[in-house]
Amino acid sequence: MRTELSVDDLQVKYLSVNPQNRMAMVASGAVDLECGQTTNNAERRATVAFSPVIFVSGTKLLVKRNPKVKSYRDLAGRTIAVTEGTTNEAAIRSVSAKEGLNFKIVPVRENDMAFAAVQNGQADAWAGDDVVLYATAAEAKSASGDFAVLTDFISYDPYGIMYRRNDPQLEALVQRTFEDLAQARELARTYEQWFLRKLPSGTTLGISMSPQLKAIFEALGQATD
Repeated sequence: MRTELSVDDLQVKYLSVNPQNRMAMVASGAVDLECGQTTNNAERRATVAFSPVIFVSGTKLLVKRNPKVKSYRDLAGRTIAVTEGTTNEAAIRSVSAKEGLNFKIVPVRENDMAFAAVQNGQADAWAGDDVVLYATAAEAKSASGDFAVLTDFISYDPYGIMYRRNDPQLEALVQRTFEDLAQARELARTYEQWFLRKLPSGTTLGISMSPQLKAIFEALGQATD
């Protein structure tokens, strides 16, 4: 953006957003780019624009490890915590109604509140994006018990960086930047740094890049292996 606008002293300001206010912050112009685990879908594109896909995730359930719980269907009639205003909430409500599972769904404001509900026994599971659940389980394992992420996907969610609609100059810059990052293999390097190598905390997530995300990066110009 500094180069595009020829403004050397352009300052970056970081603002905290949450699932309840993030779209409004972008649409109002209070935020130029929203970088988080935000799913790109048709409903949201009516209000904001999205970068190319940066990650492919999906809704799964995190539970305290229990050999009797292998699928979300094993939790019929149980309490599920979910962060309100997310695609996870819509997904868990939909599968509960469609399959007659009668989940008792408890919406909370933040992901850490959903995890705390499972830790404290107030909820039997947390419905969230799989990568967030895997990271949380890995970080918490030694400190507060053993948690598992169930295998079944309840939804698939492609992440993107949100920015305002109807701004052709910004849209062109975002698209061009992603193509440059792909061609320089910077997108793959960033993925490897955070998902395959040891994190600053000492934890290694060990989440291999999905075939879908690899294909997306290649479509942007990343060289094939």
